[in-house]
Amino acid sequence: MKNKEEKIILEMTREQALTIEIACELLARLHIGQFKELTNILLPIHGTDANDYCRRRDDANDALDLAAKLMFGRTPYNTPNITKKTEEHNRAWNIYQVLRYTRSWHDHPEGDHWSVCFDEPMNMIAGEPLPKCKIVKNEQDNNT
Repeated sequence: MKNKEEKIILEMTREQALTIEIACELLARLHIGQFKELTNILLPIHGTDANDYCRRRDDANDALDLAAKLMFGRTPYNTPNITKKTEEHNRAWNIYQVLRYTRSWHDHPEGDHWSVCFDEPMNMIAGEPLPKCKIVKNEQDNNT
């Protein structure tokens, strides 16, 4: 961390936080060659023929798999050769984990021991604190 005396406080709506959560998960996955995750996020499924959707998804995934292998090289098992996770991957994953964990416990305070969403975030970067996150009731709601 360049300036340990500095921190950013960001206030946002639930929808904005979900967008950040999705973006951080996607960035982290792209850094480790999981390019196929793009089709899960970007390929529209509603209002389309199932066969057409599956064909487009499979074609896109084949192209994305090739792109990952061209960028990272190939292992003997013909998978992208990711030898080390980058700091950018780890930081994005930390943010994603904290947002997911906070949202999950807020929405379901009873918990769910079968879902990874309720597992306490594991810090992926030594010496850098995990982000802090909490969900509070909007102040405007309290004034009406």
